[in-house]
Amino acid sequence: MLDQSGDIISLVQLKGDILVVNFFFTACPSICPTLTQNIKRVDDATQDLSGIRFLSFSVTPDRDSVSQLAAYAERFALPVDRWHLLTGDQDEIYTLARQSFFAEEEMGYNKGSQEFLHTEHVLLVDPNLHLRGIYKGTLPLEMDQLVNDLFVLHAESKSE
Repeated sequence: MLDQSGDIISLVQLKGDILVVNFFFTACPSICPTLTQNIKRVDDATQDLSGIRFLSFSVTPDRDSVSQLAAYAERFALPVDRWHLLTGDQDEIYTLARQSFFAEEEMGYNKGSQEFLHTEHVLLVDPNLHLRGIYKGTLPLEMDQLVNDLFVLHAESKSE
């Protein structure tokens, strides 16, 4: 995948980091701006913790170019050193969302591979790339829980 800076980012290179993952699109008029603002609060609350990365995958990669992602990152003042807005092959993104991160709203419901993916889920992934939590990103209380869980997971990963 390419991020908002045009850098190639792969999950393999991020192994060892704690990941906060979501799926969005820059032209979204509904949940995505709220989702981004709430995740930004999580980033702000955990900025002193090392080894945390935020990954926001575009579900409309045909429209969300690198420059489009850069403008979105600037609009929300997202830190480029910790937060990667990603674009790439739509099939790859949808497969990753549905099969690796279980990001679909209805667990167990298997939509067609091209059927539009739109979710408010925010996913917590540990340094071994294991899913550790799913949160509703539009709910501030669940984002507060994510912050707490990040501190716990960070301490746990440092003691191993």
